[in-house]
Amino acid sequence: MRRPFPLDAEQERFVADILSYMTLEEKLGQLAVLVDAPSGPDEEYAEAVASGRIGGIVDIPDRDTARAFQRRAVEETRLGIPLIFATSGRVRTAGAPKPSGWSRAASWDIETVEALGHEAAGDALSSGSRWLLGPKVAIDRKVVADEAAICAAEPVLLAELSAAYVRGVGSYSHSGEPNVLAGLQCRHAGGDSASETDPAVLEPLFAAIREDCLASLQPQPPALARFAGIALGRCRNILEATGGPLEWTVDAAETAIAQGRLNEGEVEDAARGVLSVKCALGLFRDPYAGLTGENGADGNESAVGGFRQAEDNLARRAMVLLRNRGAILPLSQDLQRILVVGGPGGIADGCREGLETFGISTRSVPGLALRGEGETYHDMGEHDPFAIALSCDAARRSDVVLMALDESMFSHSDGRLPRPTEPVLSLIKALGSIGRPIVAIVASEHPVDLGVAAEAFSSIVFVWRSALDCPIALAELLSGEFSPSGRLPVAIASEIEAASFPFGHGLGYSETVFSNFTLDYCDSAVTAEIRVHNPGEFALVETVQLYAGAAVSKDIRLAAFERVNLDPGEAQTVRFELGMKELGLLGADGRYRVESGLHRIAIGKSAQRVLSREVDIDESYARSIMLGRPVRGRVRATGTMDRA
Repeated sequence: MRRPFPLDAEQERFVADILSYMTLEEKLGQLAVLVDAPSGPDEEYAEAVASGRIGGIVDIPDRDTARAFQRRAVEETRLGIPLIFATSGRVRTAGAPKPSGWSRAASWDIETVEALGHEAAGDALSSGSRWLLGPKVAIDRKVVADEAAICAAEPVLLAELSAAYVRGVGSYSHSGEPNVLAGLQCRHAGGDSASETDPAVLEPLFAAIREDCLASLQPQPPALARFAGIALGRCRNILEATGGPLEWTVDAAETAIAQGRLNEGEVEDAARGVLSVKCALGLFRDPYAGLTGENGADGNESAVGGFRQAEDNLARRAMVLLRNRGAILPLSQDLQRILVVGGPGGIADGCREGLETFGISTRSVPGLALRGEGETYHDMGEHDPFAIALSCDAARRSDVVLMALDESMFSHSDGRLPRPTEPVLSLIKALGSIGRPIVAIVASEHPVDLGVAAEAFSSIVFVWRSALDCPIALAELLSGEFSPSGRLPVAIASEIEAASFPFGHGLGYSETVFSNFTLDYCDSAVTAEIRVHNPGEFALVETVQLYAGAAVSKDIRLAAFERVNLDPGEAQTVRFELGMKELGLLGADGRYRVESGLHRIAIGKSAQRVLSREVDIDESYARSIMLGRPVRGRVRATGTMDRA
């Protein structure tokens, strides 16, 4: 499949020719690409399309409506420039699972996230949209992002997964032509000192994606000033300066130009980006491509099946085992009395249903008194003490307790992680006093702070809310059909040490051994190698994480990672090449600089469980790394290795 950007010479000439014929009014019309579709028949809206005041429509309801508007644009405007149809990114396929930004990042799995992008593109195309306004991604260290498709605390993790999603969108093609392009939207969540346009956040993200099938991006960093696609921020600013997305006027534009508030060259550049995307999609050749066939995706079994398979794969790879004292998980076949604690309609049902498919019988109690419609678990109910007493009695007659914790059992407040509500804490404290091993199964959209409740649990596993749709995957994890491979995409900092976990943390059912950590020169990069051995009885996936930073600083940042499949008894050597982006610091100008002196390189299983070395890089080698030129020399390794 040919990548859409950069356009070839013939396409560039085509776009330039169209621009040479366009009036200022027609150029402004092309910038109105994010106009919401009308909720019903709207002749005034249709006239705006026919007069060239709209360049693109968002969330068109079906292909019939899209064809009708496209016909008005192609047949009635002076130049016949086609519309581009976009979708806001929400899944339109009936029955498809709801995406989870944190679970996607917790997978650390590039192939799985790429498959999700592929399915999202198919969903967009089912309604005639060729432009997916996503992924929406967030660099988030305080867990406040809610609508983002991918959330992570480290820019490198966010960048690699976002790039995979964009590639997946662009891979959905017929006859070698990309049918759908992505529109990356990045924001900085959590109120940290870094702003939305902090180059340390954005540059790794856009550097990983800029060669892929990207139609638009927002915000646009200085390093991508000549981005070939749609600069949404620039389009919006120009239209706001001239009256609004649909209210703009040529008179207002000419006044803004005369007053120096608007540059006509900026208008042309923005219009060129829109036309380039339409050209890359082949819309000038066939304006109705993707608009044929039946309407919508409601009842589209193939589309639902694709989403289901992709989300099932994600559910398996995203489950994070945070603690497993006494190797309670996987559940032993010798356990005859398994108690599931949790109300109906949540992850407790998934536990019961999933385990039953494997022939594992369970008993269940709701834990707390059932709530009526509109009632929550935030305050102690009149019948909660009785329900807790019944739960404790059932726990005494059990071998192990599976504590199902849904989103409704956590309280949310600004500036901190969700925490268990008071009634839930009372239930956990009471169950903990019984002395039976308790497994916490957390099915939340966000990472949570279990606080003092964490001390009661022998095992803790984050299965995320997506597990509600995947009970078989949950049962496979609990029964040992596969070893958990998810890793935390953000650190969980709690006032209680037992509830705190570092970035990148996650356990499997076997404990890998890291050894033979070596560093050396290789042309214009430092190479790092480490041996990873699985001495256990379970096949597993180990996520080998490489961190880098200045030796004089305690702070290290994720620089690279690699997921490695290991059979029982197998060992592999993982190799990283550390160049300018891994060893350098990003300046305000968007450029990396490698400083001479001691650099700390750490490889391990999380930001805290690492083997650590220091390398001494002199000025000549620092320059060679930045210039990409080989140099002779050697690395001086110093320091100690922390347990990994």
